[in-house]
Amino acid sequence: MSLRDAGLIQFYVESSQEAYDIHLAAFKIAEDPAIMLPVMVCMDGWVLTHSYERVELLDQETVDQFLPGFQPQNYLDPADPKTWGSYAEADVLMEFKYAIHQAMTAGKPRMREILAEVATLTGRDHGGLIEAYRTDDADVVLVAMGSVVGTIKDAVDALRHGGKKIGLVKIRCYRPFPHAEILEAVRGARVVAVLDANFSMGSEGAVGLDLKAKLYGRPNAPIVIDYIAGLGGREINMNTIGKLVERAEEVYRSGVILPESEWVDLNPALLG
Repeated sequence: MSLRDAGLIQFYVESSQEAYDIHLAAFKIAEDPAIMLPVMVCMDGWVLTHSYERVELLDQETVDQFLPGFQPQNYLDPADPKTWGSYAEADVLMEFKYAIHQAMTAGKPRMREILAEVATLTGRDHGGLIEAYRTDDADVVLVAMGSVVGTIKDAVDALRHGGKKIGLVKIRCYRPFPHAEILEAVRGARVVAVLDANFSMGSEGAVGLDLKAKLYGRPNAPIVIDYIAGLGGREINMNTIGKLVERAEEVYRSGVILPESEWVDLNPALLG
């Protein structure tokens, strides 16, 4: 998350299976001539990196057909000197940053195509740049990314069974930020509740900030609540999700727009 502004494409995965599947897409996206940017596949430490899960692998021949041999457009050549990295001299820095931004944003259609190709290849569709789960008629839409999404899906199903119109937007691609897809998914919602397992010190959670910026000035935009939850792998269970939904409903009924993030399950004994 601390590298979100470094010019790297970032994907966040829900499971070990999705981590495997999206690596296939990541290589093809990074090497696509229209993009040519590094890709990060981000997964939660311990919850995914140190746990057991059955993962289906493709045979090598299938992978080789999907990912052709590496033929770099740029390589070290004394006759044609080049540099790699996110650094540029002052006289070209603005253009350098703009070019990265353009490659990232203009590459979204190609990213969607490649993700769809992987879904067809594997028979597993994890969504495109986002996954919208039961959002069509939702009054409250939760927004999250990473392994906590599985827990939230179960909570959404349980709350739906109890009569609450709750949905979920799982962000798979965080950079470039898929704002168009998210805005379409939350279009009819009253409240968007973001679960940020990160915090930009002195401000708010990063995803909440991004979403508020994209919703600003739009007519009939939903209220956005930013919850700081799950930092350091702190547990987020179905009871936690239920309480956050209740809080989101309270905010909507009161009409109060919260100026800051709300921290979830802080331990007062540790605050001194």
